[in-house]
Amino acid sequence: MAVESTVDDASDVIGSTAKLLPYVAAMKLLIVNADDFGMTARVNAAVISSHRSGVLTSASLMTAEVAFEQAVSLARDNADLGVGLHLALSCDRSLLGHGRLTAITRRDNRFHKNPAFAGLLYALSGTAFRQAAEEMRAQFQRFSDTGLPWSHVDGHQHMHMHPRVWRYMLGLCAEYGVYRLRVPHEPLIAHFRLRGDGPGINTAGLCMLRAIRRRNLAELDRRRADGVRWFVCDQSFGTLQSSNMNTAYVEALIGRLGDGTFEIYAHPGTAYARRSQRKHDEIDVEHAALISTSVRLAVTAARFRLCTYAEAAASEQCSPGRV
Repeated sequence: MAVESTVDDASDVIGSTAKLLPYVAAMKLLIVNADDFGMTARVNAAVISSHRSGVLTSASLMTAEVAFEQAVSLARDNADLGVGLHLALSCDRSLLGHGRLTAITRRDNRFHKNPAFAGLLYALSGTAFRQAAEEMRAQFQRFSDTGLPWSHVDGHQHMHMHPRVWRYMLGLCAEYGVYRLRVPHEPLIAHFRLRGDGPGINTAGLCMLRAIRRRNLAELDRRRADGVRWFVCDQSFGTLQSSNMNTAYVEALIGRLGDGTFEIYAHPGTAYARRSQRKHDEIDVEHAALISTSVRLAVTAARFRLCTYAEAAASEQCSPGRV
């Protein structure tokens, strides 16, 4: 059964999804995820606050950042928080360090800051990609070593969507037994009707992601022959309004979503989440949205059931025909 209407004026995008990801509509499931869990103690505090006092259901863990151990401890104390791997291959810290990753990191052990440059490097250099693959395996293993249940896998700056990274990552996912993935997907027209931010680098990034999204979903479709049920949401929102998922925008977005399974992701507590509405340093605009009473009421009014990736994938409303 084809996917029914989701966001207004998005039929051109949704139609392509329906062909690749057939399932029985008539459900309203919402995953609310925080990226960059483990980056700093402030991020960790914002994630847990958003979960305990707000609508946050899951978080994506960075295995090489300074507050990783604290994040793991907090996750253990909040067992209903779904925790997945936030695969990092650009901008932030590497796990293996510059001594082993000379082609893809700087002397400070960080990956190249520009994701476009990093992406070209992985596409064109065999040495760079071999080192990236080694780092990916190390990050998967470190997450596994925590003993936390796998919720999902996604990528910092969406680098997991890079075609070479995607193919290798799917192999690691199968090896570690996690089959739930983020595929960024949101219609541009609806974003502007929601009075979102104007065209900029986020818009350019979304256009690039749209170009490779169908190819990556087709790769998942081919792997159905292995008998594995891969799970992705119908749409995942957060790219176009990245770092400014404010209360008004999130509330309006929830109100316009129809039947289906959706993810909304944000970056509470990070230095780059805009603080135009802050009352003190630890309250940013995205954290404020996640703990907002009006956003919680919007979820209730739209009849969404808040859930994790694992709960959405296990829903009885998802048919075996799903990828």
